[in-house]
Amino acid sequence: MSVQLTPAWRKLLDAGRVRMDIVIDSGSSASMLPVHVAPRHNLLPGGGKVYTSASKVKVQELGTKQLTLGLQDGTSLQSSWEVGEIHRPLASVSKMTAKGNTVIFAPEEKGGSWMIDAIGMKTKLHLRGGVYVLPAWVEPVNERKPTRVSTPGFPRQGNCP
Repeated sequence: MSVQLTPAWRKLLDAGRVRMDIVIDSGSSASMLPVHVAPRHNLLPGGGKVYTSASKVKVQELGTKQLTLGLQDGTSLQSSWEVGEIHRPLASVSKMTAKGNTVIFAPEEKGGSWMIDAIGMKTKLHLRGGVYVLPAWVEPVNERKPTRVSTPGFPRQGNCP
């Protein structure tokens, strides 16, 4: 399944943002970015926590990054991520729901999969390769101008971490 580039999405690409698909992970206790994502963004000190992956590999948190992400509806939001030696961005469902958000996993014929924030704003999740993803675009370092500001973390979808 490929994602259609609507005008809002094209605007994100035209602004020089880099796309990443965030895996919505119900088995993850932390929201984490791979080291290679957003290399020009500052790596801030973290707590040095150590996690165990689903394949039983130890993953150390190397720090945190603060990112502004553009979403498929054309809005932007601030997000905070732990960084580690992983393969793809993971957003923890438990962290998201702890912030008052709702995550729904359902087949398309039953309404599809969504994230719903505390004020009822819905964001579509897409099934790709057997996992649900949220397409997002990382703003370049010099363009941090969010159009929506919420609590620190991954505001609409929950705090990352």
